[in-house]
Amino acid sequence: MRTVSQSLPSNMQTRSVQHQAQALSYAPNSAISVRYLENSPIRVRGSVSGMYYEFSGSRPVQLVDARDASSLLNTRFFRHFGAGFTP
Repeated sequence: MRTVSQSLPSNMQTRSVQHQAQALSYAPNSAISVRYLENSPIRVRGSVSGMYYEFSGSRPVQLVDARDASSLLNTRFFRHFGAGFTP
């Protein structure tokens, strides 16, 4: 599930972030903060929602749809960021 992408044009990054924010704004309780443990930029696609998440050393923490979080957290590249999480 780990994919590495080249730097995206700024308009694509904006659309991706806007799409992510819109999707998570409908059900704010279904989002989980996930921390990326590496430095190189990556773009991953959620296994359930199909949403794309972009992580890097400068942006290691992202809100992730709760339905996608378990597949990311089952790798060595991501950890839950925050208190009270029970997978």
